[in-house]
Amino acid sequence: MKHMNRVTLEAHAKINLSLDITGKREDGYHEVRMIMQELSLHDDIMVSKRPDGRVKISGELEGVKGNLSFDDSNLCVKAAKKMKEKYAIEDGFDIFLRKRIPIAAGLAGGSTDAAAVLKAVRELENMEPYKDPNENEHKVISDEELSALGAELGADIPYCLMGGTALAEGIGEKLTPLKPFPHYPIILVKPNFEISTRTVYEKYDALEEIRHPDTDKLINLLDEKNYDCFFISTKNVLEDVTAKKHYDIVEIEDLMYDRDALLSMMSGSGPTVFSIFEDDDIAARAYNAVKEKFSDRAEIIFDYI
Repeated sequence: MKHMNRVTLEAHAKINLSLDITGKREDGYHEVRMIMQELSLHDDIMVSKRPDGRVKISGELEGVKGNLSFDDSNLCVKAAKKMKEKYAIEDGFDIFLRKRIPIAAGLAGGSTDAAAVLKAVRELENMEPYKDPNENEHKVISDEELSALGAELGADIPYCLMGGTALAEGIGEKLTPLKPFPHYPIILVKPNFEISTRTVYEKYDALEEIRHPDTDKLINLLDEKNYDCFFISTKNVLEDVTAKKHYDIVEIEDLMYDRDALLSMMSGSGPTVFSIFEDDDIAARAYNAVKEKFSDRAEIIFDYI
């Protein structure tokens, strides 16, 4: 049977609607409980077969600042090679990445691109679980298998494979779908400085007093569609570390609340601050305000949940 030779997918950004750390494992990884949310903002990933068995990547930055390596160090390449190794795939792959998600921003930009490559390779090799088994030249790769493979590359990749609204536990790889979060306009502000995730977690470990979010309560509030209480009850515990060193985060949040944000909070280990608004008109006024004050020191994106 003749199969397709090219697949194009959207790789969506994520934010953490809540982020709690519940402990630290013996191997040094932190146990988390996070409510993850997919955004409309996405990169485009095009993967096509090549006959020589090699994996190559190219791409372009579309309105994104910073440097991105289009070589073997890119997580997309590692994802394709992982699939080839695990499932003895002889085909090579050309990967083209159109990058719109800010780089090193706490938005899972690298993880979501790698997740899209995993899905694209599975589709190109006709190994999807919903295919007719009689039409498969190779074994079928279940969603669970693909997620486990992704977790070997990065803790956010299993979520990026699933998307939507979800509770992430363990080191981020244990996922439970939650009731979908409603459609809201959102403003993303990524200050022009780098954050070391490892350093943030190390400094978090040194904190003496931490106010943790009640994640079970937050899940119940989502079930009840009580979003007003959700917004005032949620928290990102890593913000206590990052905002202490980078006051821009506090300034951005204060400005957004002054412009009637329902919630303004850092995503992941930072530095991106996301702000949720009731409607487009309120969000547009806030967008203009933050552009006026921070356009010279931040990437600013108007988007939607």
